[in-house]
Amino acid sequence: MFNLHHSSGLDARGFLFGPLLAQRLGVGFVLVRKKGKLPGPTTSVSYTLEYGKAEVEIQEDAIEASQKVLLIDDLLATGGTLYAACELMKKLKAEVLGCLVVIELTDLKGAERIKPNPVFSLATSMIKASFFSATKTLRRILAISSSRDIINRRSSCCGFRVMAA
Repeated sequence: MFNLHHSSGLDARGFLFGPLLAQRLGVGFVLVRKKGKLPGPTTSVSYTLEYGKAEVEIQEDAIEASQKVLLIDDLLATGGTLYAACELMKKLKAEVLGCLVVIELTDLKGAERIKPNPVFSLATSMIKASFFSATKTLRRILAISSSRDIINRRSSCCGFRVMAA
């Protein structure tokens, strides 16, 4: 078994899953936030987005050199934010054991960007397939003429049942 010291959640939805996992594993939880949101001395890394630049930061004393960290986020798309978080850990001389995401959009190849750090996904999706699924669902919704039809038919869209209130 590995010796994990911290789980680290990325701003902001990584904060939903990271503390739960940290508590379950009996390890610490550390925040990786957008620039300017953490108190005290911080270390930051900038990264590029499709539409510009951004920065993430961590408190300087949150992680010690050689500690092992599991990074957690809700979604892996292009990998920009997770890449920056990995670079933050490298800057602090911590070891990234892996990156855990709830959903990975495999078409965007974000996992390639953060190699050699392994990615563990709970669910994967191809954007092209997701687009066609969403389009099909939208067509089904538009085909329903009124809310009364929804209540009467108790339609199922996207795997969720639409029920009367």
